[in-house]
Amino acid sequence: MTAGNVCAFTIQQCNPSICQVRIDFLTLTLAQPNAHGSCIYDSMNIIGGATNIPPICGENSGLHLYVDFNGNSNIRIVISTSSDASVPKAWKLKIAQIACDCPTRAHMYEALARKRFYGLSPSGCLMHYTDLSGTVRSFNYGTTVSSYLLPNGQPGTRQLANTNYGICVEMVAGYCGIQWSQSSDIYSFTVSGDTSTAVGQGIIGTPASFASGADCTTDFIVVPNPLVNGVPTRTDRFCGNGLPTLTTYSKPFVLTTVTNGDELPDSGNRGFALSYTQLRCTNIIVGR
Repeated sequence: MTAGNVCAFTIQQCNPSICQVRIDFLTLTLAQPNAHGSCIYDSMNIIGGATNIPPICGENSGLHLYVDFNGNSNIRIVISTSSDASVPKAWKLKIAQIACDCPTRAHMYEALARKRFYGLSPSGCLMHYTDLSGTVRSFNYGTTVSSYLLPNGQPGTRQLANTNYGICVEMVAGYCGIQWSQSSDIYSFTVSGDTSTAVGQGIIGTPASFASGADCTTDFIVVPNPLVNGVPTRTDRFCGNGLPTLTTYSKPFVLTTVTNGDELPDSGNRGFALSYTQLRCTNIIVGR
């Protein structure tokens, strides 16, 4: 599909015992946001549920999200494409309805049948992961820059504007902490400021590009009670063009990401792709 069209799906509760839906983006490729971070060309809007979800565009294949039913109201997925952006568009979604009495654990395996089952995602978790280690991504994170340019000729942002959502990792028995770090991509934490300048200065991903606390007012992540090299940071907000490795023992394990309403001041931001590793319990008590 390359021209202007609207494709809509309606999700009805199978029965009154259903509380939640998990939507897996097996494939979701739409036009990139404009330089402001707004999905004005193509967009996916998920409406009717009790969960607040921003318009989604760009490349989001492999991600998932959870949506709570709002009483017995239907949940609608509306995908709009515009002829203003003649880029390939594709989507393939997997939808699972989850009963209110399902275990909290977000997935279980049945050894014999080899089928995957989904449980309820905790409140506030738009995305929910259960492995001991893995990688989480913000919407539309990618290894290439945006194809839309700022007035100064620099690439715009891949980050989506006006987002505020939680990414949760379920604590496995015997594990009491979690560590967050940049993935192998040098651009894997570029959430605020001028990424193009950081690249030109050779400081991207280094301490010179880290920012935290009061310096993070527009686009940032929140990690509760983090430590860096075993030392409390005294702030839970992080932004900029690089991230120190963070460790936290606060439960539940949740990382919150926030973006403001206009990404225009930022150049070349891609969002984040962060690796996480759960840490085994020890006899060490970490002060709060």
